This record gives sequence, structure tokens and C-alpha cells, in this order.
Amino acid sequence: MVFSPDGRTLATGGDSLVQLWDVTDPARPAELGKPLTGFIAAVYSLAFSPDSKTLAGGSADATVRLWNVEDREYPVASSRLTGATHDVNSVAFSPDGKTLASGSGDRTVRLWGLEIDQAIQRICTTTRNTLTPEVWQQYVSIPFEPPCPTS
Repeated sequence: MVFSPDGRTLATGGDSLVQLWDVTDPARPAELGKPLTGFIAAVYSLAFSPDSKTLAGGSADATVRLWNVEDREYPVASSRLTGATHDVNSVAFSPDGKTLASGSGDRTVRLWGLEIDQAIQRICTTTRNTLTPEVWQQYVSIPFEPPCPTS
């Protein structure tokens, strides 16, 4: 579990689900919205971005998930990051919120650039510029627009 930097929200993880809690009144924590889904195994680590707008989670399913949690009642899944071959045990944002680090049981640490240009470069490199609408939909929660240069 993790508190948001603004102290208003607690995120808890369990068997593949993440729940947000309003903790502005510590004597009466209240669930916020529906549980966040997407993982297919236990949630091992959670981190809020420094501005409290993004929540990252690492899971036993070897993925990292990101949610936009600006609207705590209606969070939106924003990204699924893959590459680890074992449990993702830890996630942490850089102080400026532009990079996410993940640590895995496969003895790797990955740094994920979270700015749009960095994400586009990572997508194009990973897919070797063969990104299809079907693959896009699997990893990105916005309508498909080919991001890679065609040359």
C-alpha cells in the first residue's frame, strides 16, 4: 500500500486488484470508485507520481500498470509496461515524475520515460515500426493513431 503525496488517498493492492481509499478523515477511510483492474496476479508494489495524478503498480504477472487517478472516483487505465520475465517487486517515480523505475525478480531494473516523446520512441523501437491497431489497443487506452514515422 502507498499514500499519495498529497495525503488524501491510500492505494492498496491484493489479488490482482488495486483499491483507492479516501483517507482525508483517518477515522473513516472510504473506498473510492471500483477496484482498478488489469493485473492477472498479485499486486506487489504501488507508487504515486509526485503530483498524485498517476498510480503505478507492479505485479507477479511481470507487468507494470499505470492509471490516471486525477478523478479518484473514475480512474482510467493508461499503460501496461512489459519486459520483465519475473515478478515486478517494486515501482518508484523519479522526483520530477518523468521516469518510472521498476525492479523485477529477474534481477533487472527498468527505467520508463513517461513523457509522450519518450513513450512514442519506446513504442516504435519495440514494435520495429510495425504497430497494428490491434497491438495498440492491447497496450494503449486511447484511439489508434500511427505514432511511428513511415520511411
